[in-house]
Amino acid sequence: ETISLRVQLNGAEFRVKVEDNFTVALLKKRIMSYCLEYGLAAGRKNTAVLFNGRELDDDALLRDCGIKNNSTVTYAARAAR
Repeated sequence: ETISLRVQLNGAEFRVKVEDNFTVALLKKRIMSYCLEYGLAAGRKNTAVLFNGRELDDDALLRDCGIKNNSTVTYAARAAR
C-alpha cells in the first residue's frame, strides 16, 4: 500500500510517498533522493530513521515498525556510541 510520510530533517519538514512494505534502508534512499532533488542537506552515511523516539533497523519493514499513512519520522545523523 502506498503511504505518505512526514519527514523531519534539520528543522525542515517534507513529505515522501513510499510503499508500506519498503525497508527502512529503502526509505533512507527515498529521503536522500528528495534531498538531492530539492537541495536539502542530509548525511549519506551513518544516518538513522527515528519513529516514536526509537531508531529503526535498516532491514525492518515500515509496516512492521508501526509506520502508517501520515506517520512522522525523523532522519538524522546516528548518535555516537
